[in-house]
Amino acid sequence: MEVHHHAHTARKKWTHYFWEFFMLFLAVFCGFLAEYKLEHVIEHGREKQYMRTLLEDLKKDTASLEESIRFWTTLSDKIEITRPLLKQPATESNREAIYETAARLIDFNDFIYFDRTIEQLRNSGNFRLISNQHVSDTLISYDSFIRVQLREQEATLLKLLLDLLQLQNELFDSDGLEIKFRKLKNRPATKTFEAIDYSRMDNKDKMFLYHNSLFLYNVGISYLLSSEKGLKKWATGLIDLVKKEYSLN
Repeated sequence: MEVHHHAHTARKKWTHYFWEFFMLFLAVFCGFLAEYKLEHVIEHGREKQYMRTLLEDLKKDTASLEESIRFWTTLSDKIEITRPLLKQPATESNREAIYETAARLIDFNDFIYFDRTIEQLRNSGNFRLISNQHVSDTLISYDSFIRVQLREQEATLLKLLLDLLQLQNELFDSDGLEIKFRKLKNRPATKTFEAIDYSRMDNKDKMFLYHNSLFLYNVGISYLLSSEKGLKKWATGLIDLVKKEYSLN
């Protein structure tokens, strides 16, 4: 009977297993780092793109604020000039000036908020992409001020205006308002002031109430103007901050 001896392979040293494990770990770890780096680069690219569109929105906001500030400043100045005329003896020039201001009151200017980028950030949960905490905090405060304080002021002012327009409806001939409104909009007038009925303006009690209501409305305008001017500085500062922190033009 033949006896067969089995060949024994040399036992591997523990260091061999260690290096196998280490190489495997290193490969997995390097893969993880590469993936993390790639994700970071992608997210940084998305963050910068958001900042580019945010700059566009903020520039539109400042233009919208400039237009709104211009509108309310002009109207406030007209009200200041008109209120004393309501207590003076009625003359043709006084009445035309009063009617012009009354026609201006038909318009109301809402600040147009360009919130495209901030809505995208909010709806997609991507506020976390804004790595610069100062930019993030400033943007959230800016957005909150518009949505809460500014919109509340506009709503209050609109309510005052509706009360004022109700008084105008009782005091002024709509034909005269139409003439002045068309002139303000650079449209040809189809009527003349000779046919206007001024008799309702002889009601002293209602004219007194109109005089006081104009004052309250102008106070509301002054608060809104203060907010819009501050908001314009805020938007301009945010533009400079984003440009600086993200190296954008």
